[in-house]
Amino acid sequence: MRRTDNLQAGNIGHDSIKICEDTDGDGKADKFTVFADKLSIPTTLTFARGPIATNTLAILDATALDGRLTMDLFDNRELAGDPALSTTLRTARALWLGEFTDKLDPRRFSARLTGTIRVDEPGEWIFGLSTTASTRVLLDGEVLIDAWDDRERGTSFCGFGSKEVRATRALDAGTEHSLVIEFSGGNGAVSGLELGAAPPTPTTALADAVAVAAAADVAIVVVGTGPTLDCEGQDRPDMSLPGEQDELVAAVAAANPRTIVCVNAGSPVAMDWADAVPTILQCWLPGEEWGHALADVLFGDREPGGRLPTSFPVRV
Repeated sequence: MRRTDNLQAGNIGHDSIKICEDTDGDGKADKFTVFADKLSIPTTLTFARGPIATNTLAILDATALDGRLTMDLFDNRELAGDPALSTTLRTARALWLGEFTDKLDPRRFSARLTGTIRVDEPGEWIFGLSTTASTRVLLDGEVLIDAWDDRERGTSFCGFGSKEVRATRALDAGTEHSLVIEFSGGNGAVSGLELGAAPPTPTTALADAVAVAAAADVAIVVVGTGPTLDCEGQDRPDMSLPGEQDELVAAVAAANPRTIVCVNAGSPVAMDWADAVPTILQCWLPGEEWGHALADVLFGDREPGGRLPTSFPVRV
């Protein structure tokens, strides 16, 4: 916790609080609804998604999936015959390490994932695929992403995977769409695929966040590196926050001097805006209970238990 004035974490019970969150790129505010339970006085809690700020899209999950995905695995590369194994997945990510079963050759298998996408927000959705082998994505029976024969080597899956291949599709609110992902390959070491998705981001996302922050008593900005930068198998290209996150923090801080910045990153990041905000909370990578933990810290119920194990530069 970095405090440069008298803004204490336990003293933010004001009439309105603005939260800007953009680290996942999926528009989800569910991690921060726990804040409402902490408010003992009438308070307006406003959320703004902000611009997409990750270098890859957030993995497709229950936010847009109608139930779990079914995954069938075949003991051949042709997706032929009856499945040797079947299971279900909560997200559109599959990872196979080494000899993961005695029913399949990890160097010679295929998989088919099927499910339904539920659309709540209309407009141009963005989809992104990273994979270690031949893969295609079909939406309503039509090929959305084709990475079967041509893939550019990337840093996904510890360097065994491809760069993210993206495609867009205009979708209407209140509609459902069949999703099929077909995978063929396997290398016996690290095999996998992941499909990301993001709803349309308004061109005014940054301006919208600034406007509501200016109208609030306290602004809370959540930024970070994302799961594809703080990971094994690659070095970060630089120390900057991805996307427009630095611009977001600077703009919100200029609009509201009572701004708290929560940094969700597993390593030091550049903070050229540090002197413009009264409080910075380095959250590291806190996991599924982050929402509750962050609320406890911001409202003074808990003292941050960790200490900085590394140095942060004043400037880069």
